[in-house]
Amino acid sequence: MIPHSQPCLGDEEAAAAAEVVKSGYLANGPQTAALERELADFLGVQGVAACSSGTAALYLALSALGASSHTTVHIPSYVCTALWNAAHFCDAKISVCDVESPVGNLSVSEVLRRREKDDDIVILPYMFGSPATGLELKQAGFRLIEDCAQSIGASADGHLLGSIGQVSIFSFYATKVLCAGEGGAVASNSPEIMDFVRDFIDYDHKKDLLRRFNFKMTDLQAAVARIQLKKLPDFIVRRRKIAAEFDQAVLNTGYELIERPPGDIYFRYLIKTKDTAGTIARFRHYGVTAALPVYYPVHRYLKMDGFPQTEQLYRSLVSLPCYPALTDTEVETICAAIISSGSFCSSANVK
Repeated sequence: MIPHSQPCLGDEEAAAAAEVVKSGYLANGPQTAALERELADFLGVQGVAACSSGTAALYLALSALGASSHTTVHIPSYVCTALWNAAHFCDAKISVCDVESPVGNLSVSEVLRRREKDDDIVILPYMFGSPATGLELKQAGFRLIEDCAQSIGASADGHLLGSIGQVSIFSFYATKVLCAGEGGAVASNSPEIMDFVRDFIDYDHKKDLLRRFNFKMTDLQAAVARIQLKKLPDFIVRRRKIAAEFDQAVLNTGYELIERPPGDIYFRYLIKTKDTAGTIARFRHYGVTAALPVYYPVHRYLKMDGFPQTEQLYRSLVSLPCYPALTDTEVETICAAIISSGSFCSSANVK
């Protein structure tokens, strides 16, 4: 069975981790500092602070922007619950917004409609590696957190995602584009934001009792992430090549081809069907693990009505394996499964 997600790790990552073990310096140290410099250079930003997870990075970014019970934080419904959890831990008022087709990026018009104050915060995830309209939100005066957990290396209008908003966050979880097992990062061009984040990450050896926590990344994670960052351009080329082959297969089926914008890195490859459960079962029959790209929309957890675009995407999108560790034979198997499972006489037909 071809798994839905799989990290692309090799001898270089193993050797880097082994060197850290041999050094005896496993905690936050020189490898983490080097990763921060290299990631800042890659993104073209002034500062990066590595941390323990992408969710921790979200909480740190919100805290750096002063999120509190007096702050409204806008998030999309079609997303994992990390965004809601991070805002909830800040005691912020959470505004759950609808999304836009084709992949479920946040609806700008919905955020503008729900705006409460000039200093509202927007968390903008670039869903499945697909660029969105971050610049428009920033120009409207929102304080913008770019959520690049699924989109490191993606670009919009010639700008790398993660270099547009006041602050951006990244995740290095095992299934993400850049994998370190766990870990995350906060990036910004603001010295004030970066000073706050770096201070918050480590509570020890301070001369006051301001609120802080241990959000540090270990050097084991950083060593692996540094190798992955060097490989990232090749990873993206491979993802786009695989997606192009899948596109050709989808054209021969009843699935609807989802157009993706330039700069997309295809963290997930999506197909549209009128029967998600049946489609996932048919792919499994052909040896391919497909999945819902979002486990459960936030508005459903909260038992909120409305959200027509979120509902439409939740009921129609299925995610297929699309990662650099796929072999050419596995890509051929998935293409064949797309064609076989998406025949025009099947429930794949969405026309």
